[in-house]
This record gives sequence, C-alpha cells and structure tokens, in this order.
Amino acid sequence: RTFSRAAHLAARLCASDDFELAVEPEANIVCFRHRPRGATDLDAHQQRVRANVVRRGRFYLVQTRLPERGVFLRVTVINPRTEEADLDALLEEIRQVACLPG
Repeated sequence: RTFSRAAHLAARLCASDDFELAVEPEANIVCFRHRPRGATDLDAHQQRVRANVVRRGRFYLVQTRLPERGVFLRVTVINPRTEEADLDALLEEIRQVACLPG
C-alpha cells in the first residue's frame, strides 16, 4: 500500500508543471523538488519550502542533496493509512507555503 501511494505521488509530480521528480520511486520514498516559474535559486527555495511546511505542522518533509543536482525534498510514505488525498494535499501545501518567507 505504501509503495502504491508513493507511485501515486510520483505520478502527480510528473503531471504537474511546477514539480520535478528526481527518480521514479522503487519503494515508498519519493524525492522531488518544487520548481515555481521564475525561481532562480532552487536549493534555497527547497530549504524555505521545507521549513515552512514543517513549521505549519501538518506534514513532515526532509531534504537531501543529490550529487550535481542540488537540494531535493523527500517524502517517505510509512503510514499504511495514508490516502492519495493526503499526498495531493501535501502538494497543495507546498504551493501555498512557497511564497512565504523562510
């Protein structure tokens, strides 16, 4: 179930023009970044987005640095009760906090 939810999140990321999927997930971990139109420093943007999401307290994200690609956000779907709607809500949360100061 968690692998299926990760695949759902990856598909939603690929279908969105403001997100970038790092790699197709093989398990329950999804690595991606938010790419808003006009963003110049994507690493700083990911760090700010993560801080704002965590500060709000509804979702938890970690970040990672991929060699030669920069900072990405990472979600590990662990809870078997996670629904597709929860992951869709995460993407909306990211969009909402993207414009807030870090």
